[in-house]
Amino acid sequence: MTENMTAEERVRRAVSLQEPDRVPVILAMDSFAARQKGMSLAEFTSDYDRARDTIIEVWKGFGADGVLAPSPATPFLFTLLWGTRVKVPGKEFPDQWLWQLDESQPFMQVEDYDLVVQKGFNHFLVTLGCRILQMSPGDVVGRLQWHVEKSAEDVRKWREAGAFVLCASAAPMPFDSFSGARTFHQFILDLYRYPDKVQAAIEASVPDVVESAKLAVKVTGIPGVFLGATRACGGLVNLKIFERFFLPSLKQVVEALVADGITPLLHFDQDWTKNLPYFRDLPRAKCILHLDGFTDIFKAKEILGDHMCLKGDVHPTMLVLGSMEEVEDYTRQLIDRVGRGGGFILSQGCDIPPDARPENVRAMVETARTYGVYGRNGGGD
Repeated sequence: MTENMTAEERVRRAVSLQEPDRVPVILAMDSFAARQKGMSLAEFTSDYDRARDTIIEVWKGFGADGVLAPSPATPFLFTLLWGTRVKVPGKEFPDQWLWQLDESQPFMQVEDYDLVVQKGFNHFLVTLGCRILQMSPGDVVGRLQWHVEKSAEDVRKWREAGAFVLCASAAPMPFDSFSGARTFHQFILDLYRYPDKVQAAIEASVPDVVESAKLAVKVTGIPGVFLGATRACGGLVNLKIFERFFLPSLKQVVEALVADGITPLLHFDQDWTKNLPYFRDLPRAKCILHLDGFTDIFKAKEILGDHMCLKGDVHPTMLVLGSMEEVEDYTRQLIDRVGRGGGFILSQGCDIPPDARPENVRAMVETARTYGVYGRNGGGD
């Protein structure tokens, strides 16, 4: 097949719910890249530049259009995004173990909801970072600034490699940050014991979330922001909680970013099938909904196919345990059913796991390149 679009053109047409020349493919492969090059995960989490260069090198071997994010995962950013301690290989775990969030104790107290209202979400995140990491406020802020500046360098490296970068910054959703900092169990109790406090803190967080995201976009030059969420989904909480404590802040953040020409990537892990109709309230043809395999992506196509670009969703389990034939078959199903008419980006569900079979990853990408052609085979027929 002769391709007549650049990777960026291909992705932009998908976001705008049009048909590109073929289905675009975006990968995310932190720990997978490390394993492919014999790099321990302890080394990966402690050597930033080597980790990034390793991901780029491995990505080149698969022929995808782009990468989800240019920067490698770091324990520091996970700590601030989730508001809790992160156990890492080489310290709490053996060198080859994957990092894990540790919510065995809350680092946020009930009175911190008032702190957010009084001093803002950014002040709270710095305070939280000091508690968890035992660092001074100046050191936490300095580390954050270093990461933002480093991401601009990472973008340049990826562009030199010929990749389209989808997002170069991430904005934490307050609902998830509070649930990690309080621990999920305590946070759910807070929603019933102190609902007004929680709601006020979430509402007060929105301006800082938006402004920090816009600043990062200016620094990196990439008009896409990663909005990660897991715990407000219908698979974990009822829709009344979702409607009161998550949906309003999501709409405010998304609408503010879209107004500035920024594409929000809703990286929503877990089962959001019950929540799908609500996403029609978000701006049309301006967002990407990335699903990880737990949400019914075919139902998402029925509900959101004329409203929002969908991204996903070859399940990590399939990439590890499935055969090439199974991966190819499921990828064709995605192209035929979710890719029909445009508005679809093929990717793994969430992230490619460290022990994924490389031939399965290659099968996913190659199927898109050969079968996902619009006007032929799957994509447009």
